[in-house]
Amino acid sequence: PIMQNAVWNEEESLLYVIFTPTRNAPEGSALCVFSTDSFKNSFGGKVRAPYFGHINNYPVPRENLAPDVCAVLNNGTKLNKRKYHYRNQLYHFNRLNPVKPEFNTPLITHSGEIWEHLVVHNTQIKNLQGEFRHIVVLIVASKKRILKLAKYSYAKVCIIEEWKVDTENSKEFITSIKIENKNNAAESSSVSLYVTTTMQVMRIPLTRCDRFNSR
Repeated sequence: PIMQNAVWNEEESLLYVIFTPTRNAPEGSALCVFSTDSFKNSFGGKVRAPYFGHINNYPVPRENLAPDVCAVLNNGTKLNKRKYHYRNQLYHFNRLNPVKPEFNTPLITHSGEIWEHLVVHNTQIKNLQGEFRHIVVLIVASKKRILKLAKYSYAKVCIIEEWKVDTENSKEFITSIKIENKNNAAESSSVSLYVTTTMQVMRIPLTRCDRFNSR
């Protein structure tokens, strides 16, 4: 698969990633979420040598000589004496344990469309009992369509709203989406989504509950 976009959500310590198929496969998209533990288990665990195609040459697990490779590279630490081990494992060895999404499945999939853009917004809503509940709003976009999703539990999402760019104009398509910085907003209802297309810039209120007549 091809990674189209990725967003780190600091409040949850989770990474949201959009994947799409390779060029010759049917169009489709998958939104996955990864925890830091998944990366630590993969890059800190054992490695295996590449498989060269020989019938008797099966990959054999090997000891990880650089289990802290991610931390070292992220902190800009000099590799000095262990430089060879880090480079060798980064470019010539595969991880024995792959990085897997939470619950080993995507949050949501969609066929026939390539999602290219992703933004994440943390907010709170009040339920029928008057209790506030943390909700993650996920917005994905293809060239012609935007979907607003709500993640209401750890691994469940639902589609709240859909917006479309002028489908009759073949020259207009979405180039970027961005949510207004919530720290600069007086309240949640004032947060907006900015959509840039090849022909215009649009501002869409993120909260539009007044459009619906039921809860």
